[in-house]
Amino acid sequence: MSLLIDISDLEPGVGQSLDFRLRACLADVEFPGDVSVGETTVVGRATWTGRTLLVEGTVRAEAEFTCGRCLARFTRELETRLSREFRPVGPKVTPDTGDAAEQGPPRGRTGGRRDAGEEEVDLDDAPEEPLPCTEDTVDLAFPVWEALVLEFPMKPVCREDCRGLCPVCGANLNLRTCGCEAEKADPRLLSLKKLLDANGRGE
Repeated sequence: MSLLIDISDLEPGVGQSLDFRLRACLADVEFPGDVSVGETTVVGRATWTGRTLLVEGTVRAEAEFTCGRCLARFTRELETRLSREFRPVGPKVTPDTGDAAEQGPPRGRTGGRRDAGEEEVDLDDAPEEPLPCTEDTVDLAFPVWEALVLEFPMKPVCREDCRGLCPVCGANLNLRTCGCEAEKADPRLLSLKKLLDANGRGE
């Protein structure tokens, strides 16, 4: 996907800002939980705060989930806020090849390592580290991915009154009534029920 903000014309002065609108299809991007995200729009503003560039905006996307009850695929609109800081860095050149060094995945928070005499930092309260960017572009791929994942429901359901699947034949009960007489008892107690029924018949 390509979610790049062109900041080549943005003067690096405190308070200088640039409005942007980005659109991309994330169908080829891997998301957890077998979720597929399609058309995604990011609208916001990039503002110089001093040494960093603050990017704030709104992310809207169309996501496809698998219902946890009937296993059918359904689509839901997602909308969330985005707020991340970036710090421009120059290209890291390796002494052997002269190519730009591959950068590791961006880290959301500072590490827990501390030197002797320093107080231990609570990672939950530690501020997020600015993500790297070039002097010309800001890549919102990771922040947008992160913001969308945080909006995913823990247990996606196609609708609140979803009837799920028939435990006997597996039919989608939202589409038809199968006529099966599902056993209402706990299936783990079926063996005990059969024994009690046998005793009642004097077997």
